[in-house]
Amino acid sequence: MHIYLHLTPLWTSYAYLNVFISPTLYPSCYSSYPVILSLENHCSTKQQKVMAQYLVDIFKDQLYTSPVSENFHHLPSPESLKRKFIIKNKKLPSSISSDEGDVSEEEEDELVAYSNGDDKERTIENETKNSFFLKSSSKKSSHVQDDKPVHKTMKLAKELSDLVNLCKSISFRSLQHSLQNQNYWEMCSFGETVAKRLCQNVPEDFISYNKRFLSRIYPAGKRVDSSNFNPQEFWNCGCQLVALNYQYLGLSMDLNRGRFLQNGRCGYVLKPAVLREGE
Repeated sequence: MHIYLHLTPLWTSYAYLNVFISPTLYPSCYSSYPVILSLENHCSTKQQKVMAQYLVDIFKDQLYTSPVSENFHHLPSPESLKRKFIIKNKKLPSSISSDEGDVSEEEEDELVAYSNGDDKERTIENETKNSFFLKSSSKKSSHVQDDKPVHKTMKLAKELSDLVNLCKSISFRSLQHSLQNQNYWEMCSFGETVAKRLCQNVPEDFISYNKRFLSRIYPAGKRVDSSNFNPQEFWNCGCQLVALNYQYLGLSMDLNRGRFLQNGRCGYVLKPAVLREGE
């Protein structure tokens, strides 16, 4: 039996076969629009191969496996991805032809040096991912400090890597670097503290970033009680996937439910024109 165990905050263990199979058992809980499955992968390569086979066997032709096209410059419309499941995870470089390879082990934004050009404020984030839930939908620039941290690596099985296409997880370095180098099929995850600083210090830049790329915001690891932040601040900057701890009821969850009551409760709400046009 393969077990899904979340260490922080306190969660119940689950067989990850049950995690994968639940969307197919309860289709009424899901709209016809695409579902993004964000994998937190700490398995051995042997177990990653098992996981990949589960995904292929369970979702069958609903699993989106088409390769990305470099002829396009933006993600396809949710309308064109109806009834598809999209895997968000790390991906091996195309140059690797072996059965496995090394990728960064850290959560995409686990260790980030961020500074604002005016006040030289610098923060170092060392947060542990704690949970996710996916519902979607010239200025000052941020820069990374020169003293780069040492990144840990982990082995990634090619079978699992090959299932990743439109949501390849990458590390966030700076808004400037992303706007110059990031591909439309790549996405970063931001701990709430880093995301909040971007919202407060360079909101225009962050809005511009979110017009071109998907961003995922997740609760800080210090929230050991599974509490939540206010998602409205991140929605205001155009962040698409604002993750909340669904086991913690309160104002944040009320706001989230209210937001996604719109559009037939399909899980997608169109952003205001100011947050999506002009790029």
